[in-house]
Amino acid sequence: MEVWEGRSEEEIRDNFRKVIENLSEGEEVFFDITHSFRSLPMLNLVALSYARVLKGIRIRGIYYGAFEVLGSPKKSGKSPGGATGGPGF
Repeated sequence: MEVWEGRSEEEIRDNFRKVIENLSEGEEVFFDITHSFRSLPMLNLVALSYARVLKGIRIRGIYYGAFEVLGSPKKSGKSPGGATGGPGF
């Protein structure tokens, strides 16, 4: 799902609508904010909370892959998504 950057009220409202429309009744949601832009994680948390009530979704997890704590791939010898994985919160 493509979303706007959220530079205007119209873009923010459209992003909120897209999240709600793309969730099905009773769906389980795993939310990854690793590459989220600016305020989008906060907007999506509000949309997910609304969808919990409106559509009965279940939020199973909210994740952030903190690969930067490994340092550069050359120094750490690990690569994001590789067999060694990386820290997540």
